[in-house]
Amino acid sequence: MSNVSRNNSFILGLLVWLLLIALPCSVTAEDKCSEPGKFSLGLSAGFSPILSGDAGNSQNAPDYDDLFKIGHGIALEAGYRVCDYASLVAGIGYEEFSGRSYQGLDFDDLEIVPVYVGGKFHIPVDYPIKPYLLAHVGAAHFSSVEVSWHSLSANYWDSSWVFMGDVGMGLNYKVDNWNFSGSIKFRYMGAPDNNLKAADADSSWTAPMYLGVSYSF
Repeated sequence: MSNVSRNNSFILGLLVWLLLIALPCSVTAEDKCSEPGKFSLGLSAGFSPILSGDAGNSQNAPDYDDLFKIGHGIALEAGYRVCDYASLVAGIGYEEFSGRSYQGLDFDDLEIVPVYVGGKFHIPVDYPIKPYLLAHVGAAHFSSVEVSWHSLSANYWDSSWVFMGDVGMGLNYKVDNWNFSGSIKFRYMGAPDNNLKAADADSSWTAPMYLGVSYSF
């Protein structure tokens, strides 16, 4: 299957999941949200290992995790509780992956800014800690990455915007209007732009793991 076909299949599947997240609220017109605050604003922090993806197309092309260490970052997210079962969210983040040395070549740090919209499905359980499913779709900005060898250097990747989507799960603990949560997501990102044939990379997968706090009002 080609990269384009895989990308289209992933996008279609993600949109279907977003629809399924919103579906419980449309079952009945009388459905109301019993939560004390429908709007929320939250901040989270965590780390993001790059799982897979070829970062070039030469004979000895490196993987993304050959060129970059585990990333760390923060995210700001706003939410609207549509009903007891579902929320709509929008967010922006910042992640930094420190560059490594690969076969004598030194790679600069990679900075990624994800921007997304999505939804959460809050699983109805009678426990203080409540699980939820999530799905996001949006874009990610890749910074340019320079590669150097002794005194020589060149742009390996140019700065670019790529498609981004993720699915995942999390746990939430609520104290009055405060929410404390932890989540793990499986994120897909498109390939960055480049001017070097050897730097023609594939798309990549990451698994961001974050802890956060939000306030509902």
